Amino acid sequence: SLARVAGQLYVTGEREFADTMVAEAESVDRRETARYPIVFARLEQALGARALHSSDQGTYYEHTKASRALFEAAGDRRNACVAAVNLGYIALTVGAYEEAEEVLVPAVKVAEILGITRIRAIFLQNLGLLRHLQGRNADSIAFQRQAVEIFTSQGDRRLSAFSYYYLSKALDAVGHTEEALESARNGVLVSEPMPPAHAS
Repeated sequence: SLARVAGQLYVTGEREFADTMVAEAESVDRRETARYPIVFARLEQALGARALHSSDQGTYYEHTKASRALFEAAGDRRNACVAAVNLGYIALTVGAYEEAEEVLVPAVKVAEILGITRIRAIFLQNLGLLRHLQGRNADSIAFQRQAVEIFTSQGDRRLSAFSYYYLSKALDAVGHTEEALESARNGVLVSEPMPPAHAS
């Protein structure tokens, strides 16, 4: 519970409170990992969130990879899929484009089988960013527009903001400056209550 709450506190910018909770959660006996893989998967997620919000992408990658393995060990396909999508994201941000694609494409198939619309939208968002980084901006624009639509319908302001942000980058890259500015402004508007997303 501490780990799950801490992860959300990082998202909302409550860094100090989150760090306190993670420190308390870390006191758990690691020898119990095999017995309680879900507990330790959640702890790895929280440690990853702490690293990500400290701009330590390498450590975030390691914790995300560990959380995915633990969710898989527990048979939790849904959360293993979430971790895979996050792993794909961090791989593409550090330039490991092939690894990102290898992780993301199978993950979206699992998301579709399980009917997890939100994870499918995150996949579209991450694949859209990957396509932008690869210079395939028409694909990027299409993916980000789909992601914005899903996140908006679900009331997910934070992830909508990031899709608006990535969409603005792809639009700008193809010379659609006014649309890019409008998308960036939409991202600023919807992210206002969440300082870390708003700063991006």
